[in-house]
Amino acid sequence: MRGASALEAVLADHPAREIRAFVVWEPVLWTDVAPPRDGVLALLQDARGRQYWDPDKLLSSAWVAATQAAPGAWNLEQGLSADTVVWDVVALYPPGPRWEQHPPAPQFAGYPVVDALDGLRRELGTLVGSPPRP
Repeated sequence: MRGASALEAVLADHPAREIRAFVVWEPVLWTDVAPPRDGVLALLQDARGRQYWDPDKLLSSAWVAATQAAPGAWNLEQGLSADTVVWDVVALYPPGPRWEQHPPAPQFAGYPVVDALDGLRRELGTLVGSPPRP
């Protein structure tokens, strides 16, 4: 949940940029028995954000498969193990990449989200678009 609040802050730093933020919630902890409620969803209020519930962890499985298919593209020596659950991760994609057989490797990825914010902000600065708010 701290990651969603942190992402909200990053978006607030870039009010004029054409950014799309997708937050995917999945059941990872034993308390994650249902989709997030309104209080949790309210952590990301920026209109550029969209939130999804992934009860079967399909996105996590797709990322694992993508890293196994092309670990070098993900800056890994080997792909993630099949039993890995990818969560509390932030990924940045420039405009253009499309999900074909596997999701594309991101320009930047880091975890946990709150610890990856400096890298996310740095990488956002490399993308074409309006500069962040001073």
